[in-house]
Amino acid sequence: MNNLTNNLLGYSPNKRYVNLAHVLRLRVRTGEYQPGARLPSIEQIAKQFDVAAVTVRQALALLEQEGLVLPKQGVGTFVQEGAFAPHGLLLPLDEDWSGIRTLWQTSTTRILAEKDHARCAVDDSEPGVLAEDYFYMRRLHSSKGTPYTVADIYLDRAIYALAPKRFRKEIALHVLREFVADCKLEAHETIQIAAADIDISTLLEIPVAVPVVVMKRVVRDENNRIIYVGVPIYRGDIVRLDRTFTL
Repeated sequence: MNNLTNNLLGYSPNKRYVNLAHVLRLRVRTGEYQPGARLPSIEQIAKQFDVAAVTVRQALALLEQEGLVLPKQGVGTFVQEGAFAPHGLLLPLDEDWSGIRTLWQTSTTRILAEKDHARCAVDDSEPGVLAEDYFYMRRLHSSKGTPYTVADIYLDRAIYALAPKRFRKEIALHVLREFVADCKLEAHETIQIAAADIDISTLLEIPVAVPVVVMKRVVRDENNRIIYVGVPIYRGDIVRLDRTFTL
């Protein structure tokens, strides 16, 4: 076992089986363990990572809950054929947002919370000037019966008031663009990998601590006023970043 893996399993604040599940999950995601392939035995994994057999069983049980692996009595544990995208869902992070638009076509939206005259969730490091007032909503998006993202959205209330029904049901940024068509906008997006907390794991129906993708999108108008902040959190098992470039 190399030093990096030893540090992950031995010194991370998470329980050892959670850390082991992270390592095995990464091997599935990167293709080291291919769909349909049989994983090493519990004894082999325990020896490789210097952990107890019960730790391996707990880690595999966590991956089974996620739909990544499937145990077969008397045969072994196998990587699921659909391990890379649950129920056929996939969200490519295209520059033109075509992946999001395609997934949206099969999606349903549920409003989990909303608040008028809300305080916008931006910190002091975010450039721009706050609008006078914001409307906030938290939405849950599902496709084919599977919840795939929880999104917190803050909209300049004056703009939200122009089409509240559309903003609550459609892709908010697309609606926003329609109502400020003559205005030059600047958008900034950051993407981070995080671990699902209890609330997010419940809403997205995934185990606690599994990877999720957190995106933060901030839109400013030509007067440097922040008119939109969106923070969607996606299941990590449906997001794929594809880029083609010339070296």
